[in-house]
Amino acid sequence: MNGEKIFIVCENCGKKYRINKPDEKRVFNCKECDEKIVVYPSTQIDSSNKKEINNSITIIISIISIILALIAIIYTENTNKEIDNVKNETMNLNSEVNDLQFYLANQRLEISNLIDLSNSSIQDIGDGFKVAELNTSKHMTGVKIKGRVINMTSCTHQSINFKIYISNQEKTIFITQISPGHSTSFDTYIPDVPIEKARWATFKYIESVLKFKI
Repeated sequence: MNGEKIFIVCENCGKKYRINKPDEKRVFNCKECDEKIVVYPSTQIDSSNKKEINNSITIIISIISIILALIAIIYTENTNKEIDNVKNETMNLNSEVNDLQFYLANQRLEISNLIDLSNSSIQDIGDGFKVAELNTSKHMTGVKIKGRVINMTSCTHQSINFKIYISNQEKTIFITQISPGHSTSFDTYIPDVPIEKARWATFKYIESVLKFKI
């Protein structure tokens, strides 16, 4: 077992339990009504895939850094106006590099869950969930993100908390319930995120109450 906690509810009497997230199937009896409760492990992200993605992003950042250095050397011989233009382009590229480094540096994020918000097709966010029909639009000082979360697990999730990380900002998404094989829509506003930086995001499952049919 790992140290991550999950909530489960006895379907017979409604008693709630907070237990360690199991690595394999676990069966125990409810202390309140002696009903048998079965807990199955959630879908886990393959560690080798995550390491491969992490290495790929690190290589991309290194290549971008080399390109930025070459651009700076080439354009130092141009006019002041051209140099100013290059500086602006370099600042934009540096900002994109910083965004990628944010995903690497922040240990809370799962790199393999980097989601393309401009893609409306189904994308895997890990832990047995997927997102689809994503749509991003400018709203006030930030962006509004809409979409649907799909429950790919075999149990009903209630009181579900997800976090979305985008351009050094984060926001909690709360969903009341998703049944197995079904989806639920979400609509959230994230302030202080320019629309031009709202291409990539990470969704992370935080916790939920699991409901099983035995």
